Amino acid sequence: MASPRPRSVPPVAGAPVWLHPTKPELVQQLSAVRSTLVAAGAESLRALHLYDRYLENLAEPHRSTLRLTVAGSWLSLDVMTAHYAACDSLGLAPERVLEIGRGIGTKMNDLWAGLMRSIVKTAGVTPWSALDLYGRFWSRMFVGGGVALLRQGPKEAIVSLRELPIAPYAYFRGTFCGVHERILGMLCSKIYVRVVASSLTPSGFDLRLSWV
Repeated sequence: MASPRPRSVPPVAGAPVWLHPTKPELVQQLSAVRSTLVAAGAESLRALHLYDRYLENLAEPHRSTLRLTVAGSWLSLDVMTAHYAACDSLGLAPERVLEIGRGIGTKMNDLWAGLMRSIVKTAGVTPWSALDLYGRFWSRMFVGGGVALLRQGPKEAIVSLRELPIAPYAYFRGTFCGVHERILGMLCSKIYVRVVASSLTPSGFDLRLSWV
């Protein structure tokens, strides 16, 4: 059976389109995260000679859990909260955090490429092609949480993330921007990703994406 074509986003700016779940009233709080985000980031921390400091900032049993984590497993919210708190305590510069996120995005690219396999042969593939698949991507990386997409213009979008208790951690927000830069940047000449500061709450934030 042929893979279903992704749902098209609105052609002009309008109301947000909920990608995961399909309706805002169905959104549940994030409860687990795929360990790929941790395992890939750990490689960067080792390269920066920061991994031992990171482990020191973790209390047991989280230290043992995260030290033995491999890509492909699920980590509970309390483990991920401890992870991002420990990363924040390293005091990394925003550009360094963004670069770590780009590295994580490189390792996650196979997942997104697999989701896009049914449309990559279509002419005119753009970041919109990947954003149409965001809901499917989200469900493979996160349990819970909500994602809505608002089209601002032909090459500008707002991605709204909701019910994420890890939103207050700067390391999570920064690396998440880097992941988007790396993956979506392969579908355009240049992409800019930033957190909309006024949108930040204890449980979510908006990403503004624009590209050329």
